[in-house]
Order: sequence, then C-alpha cells, then structure tokens
Amino acid sequence: MNNCKLKNYCKQQKCDFRCYPHTILHGVDGKTGLWKTRNVPKRYDDCFLENLPPIDPPQTRKAITDYINRVTEAVAQGVGLYLFSVPSKDNPLGTGNGKTTTAVTILNEFLVKRVITHLQGNEMKSNPVFFMEMADFQNIYNAQFRGTRDNQEYASEVFYRYKDRMKKVELLVIDDIAIRNITEAFMNEFYEIINHRVNEELATIYTSNEPLSGLVEIFGERIVSRIEGSTLQYPFTGKDHRRKEWF
Repeated sequence: MNNCKLKNYCKQQKCDFRCYPHTILHGVDGKTGLWKTRNVPKRYDDCFLENLPPIDPPQTRKAITDYINRVTEAVAQGVGLYLFSVPSKDNPLGTGNGKTTTAVTILNEFLVKRVITHLQGNEMKSNPVFFMEMADFQNIYNAQFRGTRDNQEYASEVFYRYKDRMKKVELLVIDDIAIRNITEAFMNEFYEIINHRVNEELATIYTSNEPLSGLVEIFGERIVSRIEGSTLQYPFTGKDHRRKEWF
C-alpha cells in the first residue's frame, strides 16, 4: 500500500528510499523525514482537503477551501488564520467542532505542495511547518524550573529549540491558544515569537475556543493586536464531534 503523502501528485508505482521526493518527506526508512518532524499528533496524519469533515457555517468551509487551494501563495504573503468557536445551546463550550482538524489539514496540504515547489527550484533549507499545542509549550517552559538540574537544563534546551522553530518556520500552527494562568515571563517569551513572525510576515494559524476579543484579558492588547493584524478570522459552529453518542 502506498502511504506516501505525495501519491496524488506522483506517477511512480512504488515509493521507497530510491525516490528523492519520498525520502525528503518520509525519510530513508519511510517513517521519518519532514512528515515526522511536523510535531503533529499521529491521529491527523491523513487530514487533507479531500477528506476534510463538514464545517459549519458553510461560509467558513468555503473560505478554508479557498485558502487551501491557494495555500502556497497565502503562506508566502504571510496571511494567517484565526479559527475560533461560537458556542451554542448544543455545544456551550464550542469544543470539538473541527478547528484543529482544519488547521492541520492546511498544514499538511502546505507541506506537500511546498516539497513540490522545492523540487521545482524554490529552495527549502528546513522543515517549513510546525505544530504546537499551546498547553504543551507552556508545560515545556515550566519544566525549566522543576525537578533536577539535569532535567531543567534538558527542558530549557527543548524549549528554546522549539521557540526558535516557532519564530522562523514558514507556517506555524498554534493550537488552543486561549489557555489561562499564564505568567508574565512566559507571556514575554510568547510575545517575542508572535512579534517576530508578524515583523517577518510569516503565516501563523491559531485555533481557539475564544473570539479575539476574549484573548485581551489573557494576553493583553499588544499580542492580540498583532494576531488580529496578521490573520483572517473565521468562526466555527456546530456540535462537538468528539462526544460519543451512545443512544
């Protein structure tokens, strides 16, 4: 079975280490390469436009489809997205309505198309995409101040390596941004990332259960204004697809 993510764009019948594009994307062993280092949870490996679940409202679905169809151009121009929930009676918390799946779908589509443009001569020096869940990033930051000295040093190395990638990557996805109880020190680190990306016109996709106005009390005006000025905002409605319907 051909699991290469380039299969829809390739005429090769077999994919292995002898295929240069396959090796770039999946490594010599077929399990590494750029695809592995996206930092995306495995459950989203097969998220592409062709199997994107329903999105409500329809206007958001259309806007997302248009963005994906022009994703290399949009990212090159630094056009980001802010995908947020609109609570409803059936889904008062606005969770599980497809924001993360949508964000990762865009990331996956861009990486595949970016590899193709690399093969056409548009140089790519490192992985052009990176996914980070905000809570995980905060936990990595906090780990620098806990445990043994060796553990703190290791956590610090990981944090600043991730921070550097988040600052410089062509397309960054920050998932579930609206976490609370953020320290001023962590907020300053996060501001440095956002400010750098805005100044360098690098595209960032955010997901949140809060509208942009709801972020002001969490992050303050200087961060929110930068997010607002560098993104298109699209609401997500609908039921929580993560909830099991037993009856």
